[in-house]
Amino acid sequence: MTEAPLPAEEARGRLVRSASVITLLTLASRLTGYARDKTIAAFFGASAASDVFYTAFRIPNLLRQLVAEGALPGVFIPSYAERRKNGSVEDARLFAARILSALTLLVSAITVLGILFAPAIVRLLAKGFASTPGKIPLTIYLTRLMFPYLCFISVAALLQAILNAHGRFAISAMSPILLNLAIIFGAVVLAPRFREPTVALAVGVLVGGILQMAVQVPAARSLSAIGSWNVRFSDPDVRAVFFLLVPRLFGFGIYAITIALSTRFASVFGDGAVSYLTFGNRVIELVRGGFVISVSTAILPLLARQALEDDRAPFKDTLRFGLRLVAFVTIPWAVGLAVLRETVIAALFQGGRFGPAATAATAQALSYYAIGLFFISSSTLLVFAHYARKDTRTPVFCAAADLAVFISVSIALRPWGVASVAFATSCGAIANFALLLGFLRHREGRLGLKELAATLARVLAASAAMALIAGRGAAWLLATYPPRSTGERLLFLAAATLVGMLVYLGAAILLRASEPREFVRLLVARRGPRP
Repeated sequence: MTEAPLPAEEARGRLVRSASVITLLTLASRLTGYARDKTIAAFFGASAASDVFYTAFRIPNLLRQLVAEGALPGVFIPSYAERRKNGSVEDARLFAARILSALTLLVSAITVLGILFAPAIVRLLAKGFASTPGKIPLTIYLTRLMFPYLCFISVAALLQAILNAHGRFAISAMSPILLNLAIIFGAVVLAPRFREPTVALAVGVLVGGILQMAVQVPAARSLSAIGSWNVRFSDPDVRAVFFLLVPRLFGFGIYAITIALSTRFASVFGDGAVSYLTFGNRVIELVRGGFVISVSTAILPLLARQALEDDRAPFKDTLRFGLRLVAFVTIPWAVGLAVLRETVIAALFQGGRFGPAATAATAQALSYYAIGLFFISSSTLLVFAHYARKDTRTPVFCAAADLAVFISVSIALRPWGVASVAFATSCGAIANFALLLGFLRHREGRLGLKELAATLARVLAASAAMALIAGRGAAWLLATYPPRSTGERLLFLAAATLVGMLVYLGAAILLRASEPREFVRLLVARRGPRP
């Protein structure tokens, strides 16, 4: 069974169409994620209770991000694509079954260990919680309660990787919506019935994980892509996949340390500090999840196939095209979020127990997170490019450099308070991006970075025009007609976003940016079957 490589134009078209389908569903997922956090903010505010839930949820959610968006697809899809290309359908089915069986046993063991060592994990994550009586015991209890979520989401992630390898993106992109709705149900319906309301949120997490796994099973079965349960750790193909995973697990260890230190640094700044960072980062994730994760999900199977070919031009062209699209989308959003930071947070979260003081602190964190938006987003693509080459070691080294920069900046700027953690995160992302790109260029040769640099120059100029024109207009309007209710703030934010987008696109077209025309042309192209 072999698959002929696609012409560059058709490959781009499929990439854009796939990313567009995923974007709509992923954006819906991020919006329900926002609704989830808005509900939690309204019911709990930026308080000790919300700090406890977000810290307890951080471990299984961190593993979800690693498994669903990083290591597993990055390692499994290239190997699976190679078997589909060079082997038989039955070989691919057997390979998928053995990986699923081994993964299930592995994450079950990790879950048991996580439950046993939850006290040590919580004290590592949030030592500052000890100053508030009862805060650490409750965090330990919730961590133990939510750890089984890892089992459900890991199986769901492998099902997602298989579906994506077959060009099926919709179900997987939609599944996180179920998690968000389950948590909202826990907050609104179950929490008033529990003696400890945060336990209801944890129940919502578990139910959501089960639903995320269950909804993908019928689609995977319809493809007949997975054989029956088959535990065979002696299989050299299975060992090869987990051997490739080992360096990424070291990378995860570094990433986990970064997240742990982020929470630990924030926990010493008092109640609400962890929540400020969480809500600020949630806005960044709305942008990343709305488009960047979609492009990354769509691009990995294509890069995996192109990495098997002797001709490296299509591989480089696809990667460069993805980076240009990410720059075109994320940089103006970063500028807009920095300029309208307080308006954005007030519109999205203020209300109930989330007051003006929480809005100001969260907005400050958001502005520093925005600095790293492009670099974090682009690093996702670059990591996937290394994975497609079956290189899982280089991202580990780059992640270690990210951690070193993060720790150094956090300690040096500690007088800044919570903002120091957000700024340190962006600085680490810049270092990670530079190293990932540098190593890839060293190993692949010229990547056409002049074309990317030209895109960055046009995007920065258009974003500056947007900030100058739309930003000043928004500032005048806020001073003249300040919004008073949540509805008025949301209406103002929507209007400011629309005007900013029009100014940005107009400036980009005047600067002869090719991305708007290229994106539209490929999106509506009819060449090749749709995914």
